[in-house]
Amino acid sequence: ERVNLECKNCHSQEQAKNYYKYERFIQGFEKKFQEGNPNPAQIEKAIGKLVRQHSEHIHVNDRPQFKRWVRKYIVISELYNGKCIACEQITIKNNLPGLQFHHRNLKNPNRKKWKKLLFRPIPEIVKTLKSENCVGICANCQRMIHSHQFKKNHENIVESEYWDRIKLYYKIAEKNIESFKFR
Repeated sequence: ERVNLECKNCHSQEQAKNYYKYERFIQGFEKKFQEGNPNPAQIEKAIGKLVRQHSEHIHVNDRPQFKRWVRKYIVISELYNGKCIACEQITIKNNLPGLQFHHRNLKNPNRKKWKKLLFRPIPEIVKTLKSENCVGICANCQRMIHSHQFKKNHENIVESEYWDRIKLYYKIAEKNIESFKFR
């Protein structure tokens, strides 16, 4: 079998071919709203207008996904300064598909998944992410934060030369996630 070993961030990019087809439109949309302070209804209306303006470039089957990418781009830009809260390395500019949402309270039984939110208007997405105490983190950080066994047993898994880096990663990521405050 032909298998490539990839980190989760790279895998996210690999799986998001549609995003990269339309990346310039998605990132261009943000520039449109940097000046002024549009309300959420104006943004939703503008997303629809953008799709209509570029209908010859955006395949009809891709339009719902395109709108979801624009919403995700705006939400992460506004709530999380456009980057992974944990490592601060992955941004909406270098890997939007790799950015995810992490519930700081994992015991919340009413947690919503992004797949349930992505069709909602931006104000509803923002309200839900805030009420469920979610932070935006990259796919690699999501895996590291949930890898309790790796954190506990990394000295048995990887060479000793990496131990200090792993400990430092967890220290910084956990501190960043814990200390994050919504604007």
